[in-house]
Amino acid sequence: MKNIGIKREIGIVLKQLRNGKGLSQTLLANLINCSKMTIIRIENGERLPQPYTLHQMLSALDISHEDFDALLNGTNMLQFNQDFAHIWDVCFAGDYKTMSDMLNELKTKEYCNVERLDIAQALLLCDSIILASNEKYNESLDVLYSALQKTTSKNLIKQNAINCAKVKKSTFSMNEYRILKEIANVKADLGEKQEAIKIFEALMVSLESETANYEIKKKLLPSIYFNMSCILLDDELYTKAFDVIEKGLQFSKITKEFKVIGELIWNKGRVLYNTNNIEQATVLFQQSYIHFVNCEDDMTAKRLKKVAKEKYNITIDN
Repeated sequence: MKNIGIKREIGIVLKQLRNGKGLSQTLLANLINCSKMTIIRIENGERLPQPYTLHQMLSALDISHEDFDALLNGTNMLQFNQDFAHIWDVCFAGDYKTMSDMLNELKTKEYCNVERLDIAQALLLCDSIILASNEKYNESLDVLYSALQKTTSKNLIKQNAINCAKVKKSTFSMNEYRILKEIANVKADLGEKQEAIKIFEALMVSLESETANYEIKKKLLPSIYFNMSCILLDDELYTKAFDVIEKGLQFSKITKEFKVIGELIWNKGRVLYNTNNIEQATVLFQQSYIHFVNCEDDMTAKRLKKVAKEKYNITIDN
């Protein structure tokens, strides 16, 4: 699809959504703090909305990015989202070989339109994770910076560092949050743990704010608590890790993000094991295993059972 076609389609759908909400162009402009002329030019297909402007427009129109993409692209985008969700599940389970195979297959699909910025960004995110899984951390970081620079208008990157002050004050699309989260993970892998912690803390402030999109918050905040706790555990900051885990468990139980609940329970067990509460740690490792069995996530359950035996000399019962 050529860029002019994308502009026209986005403009038509946004105008339909605005009319459906009974909002004038002036009122919408006031709601998102931009000029009426900006709205007019976007709706007329004269310009693409900047990612932040689009995010603000969709929030004002009470529609998620996923639903907007579905309206914009029909079943093709829905199919991409479904396939991408399957890849994300495999990534979560740590099966990067399968993830790589699925990603390569997805790239051959006709609906995988790499001219679309959101699709290109999602693919780059997956590429970076696969690179990191092969310990190619600097290459992974380059890909992540490239992906973020494609869509952000907030000048978040300066001299290969994330401006955490701007992150705290901003809200982002799902992909942008995921990219920032992965940058923090790769920074930790490179040994830059303090930098990683700063990025995670900034993301937590951003997502915990009242202006953050609830659907994005629901999907990403639990995993950010989990990733943050992993870094704190590796740095032997057990008290702080425990506090983050408890916060994550409380939020995840409300939002019913069941897979992350299992990982947080596991990390709580790690905290107790490393503070010599072996008996309680064993109970939590068992609970985490059962949790993933009940979620029918056999890959993760099998992985955790193996880690419990090999790393902690704890046998988990089936």
